[in-house]
Amino acid sequence: MIDSEYRTVPAVDEFMQHLYFGRGLAENTTAAYAGSLVLFFTWLARSGCDLETAPGRFGRFMTFLKHYDKRAPNRPLGPGLAPLRGGRRGNSVLAAVREFYKFLVDQQMVSADAINALYRLGPLSESQRRHNERTPREPVALPRHIFPVEDSTVDNATPDEISGLLEAVSTQRDVFIIVLLSLAGLRRGEAVGLRVEDLHFMDDSSRLGCHTVGPHLHVLKRRNLNRASAKSGGRVVPAHPLVVYAYDDYWLARAQVPAARDSDYVLVNLYREPLGRPMSLKSINDLVARLAKRAGLERHIAPHMLRHAFGTQVMEASGAIDVVQKLLGHLKISSTQVYIHPSSERQRAAVNAIAFPARRRSRGVTA
Repeated sequence: MIDSEYRTVPAVDEFMQHLYFGRGLAENTTAAYAGSLVLFFTWLARSGCDLETAPGRFGRFMTFLKHYDKRAPNRPLGPGLAPLRGGRRGNSVLAAVREFYKFLVDQQMVSADAINALYRLGPLSESQRRHNERTPREPVALPRHIFPVEDSTVDNATPDEISGLLEAVSTQRDVFIIVLLSLAGLRRGEAVGLRVEDLHFMDDSSRLGCHTVGPHLHVLKRRNLNRASAKSGGRVVPAHPLVVYAYDDYWLARAQVPAARDSDYVLVNLYREPLGRPMSLKSINDLVARLAKRAGLERHIAPHMLRHAFGTQVMEASGAIDVVQKLLGHLKISSTQVYIHPSSERQRAAVNAIAFPARRRSRGVTA
């Protein structure tokens, strides 16, 4: 990140290196932190605060987050204006800034008073206690500043929207991409980071040294030429039959491009230069956006919404949050809880399924 004088901001630069090299976060995750800190430092410049005094004025920063528009940076901010950012986006920015301050305090760049201004001691909530080893009365550090979020469910692509995307595709590779995201629940970075050796689409993979039964794929955390990376550690995802069929068709089309034959990346450029190079994160975004427009869908569809659709359908089918957590590669169960949103049909079916004892004959009335 650079300032108004086109100089790097040393504290942010060190923090970015800490995230990428020290904590091993994916490049796109590190970039998301950087985007949040750009908003924070923009507010610092406007408010006249410095890093030491800013935590005590976070309420004003929250107002800034709700209303600041970089396309109209001089418009007044305050109550009465329609918010430009929702609670989820605001909370993700606040979380990134809090992590930044933990790093600053640890490196003795600001005083520990910043932590007291950003956190308070309090008990865990009931839902937090169910997934935490701490005793109910043990106090924990809780953020002081949180935006209310009315709807905690995820924004997933609907079956009709996914069908529209598939009807709009014109190549076997793009069919495979949409099917892969929708039926394997991969993040876009995981998809473009796949290698040929990660796909075990046979019933028996023991000859490959893998003893997982049935067709599946491996998601591994590694550095890639296209700067993509799995967000979490390795996991195995069972392969839906349609994923296998779509891959077979794609592989035949891929083999027709000589430059792609020697690449060990699964998803490569087949229709634009440089041919045979692994696809980028941006190319996945562009593809889904282009297909949504071609299909005439009424709203913007992002690749992550296909992953959300996968998680939602697995939750609906299994009802097992631990299964969804494992398939999606969530480190924390709280990340998976957003997929729990019982429909009215499921609620009615659950009530109707309750067994109730029949009444005995009494006063001439039969149960």
